[in-house]
Amino acid sequence: MPKYEELLYTVDSLDTLKIFIVGNSITSHGVASDIGWDHKSGMAAATSDQDYVHLLFNNIKNYYPKKKHYPQVFQLVFI
Repeated sequence: MPKYEELLYTVDSLDTLKIFIVGNSITSHGVASDIGWDHKSGMAAATSDQDYVHLLFNNIKNYYPKKKHYPQVFQLVFI
């Protein structure tokens, strides 16, 4: 397993960051009017810019402002 410093060096050497997050409704939840949820964001966030995924993406953008960012969010649904 690579050391933390080695991972940072790898990220620093990249021009583009591709970030893929897999999660459940805490990560992303669509509109569900039957429970009063009228917007798309991670559950427990009043707006999408306040859920943990968007906070994480914004922190990464601020830390690496010169890099291109391509975040992707994938929601798992268990039935």
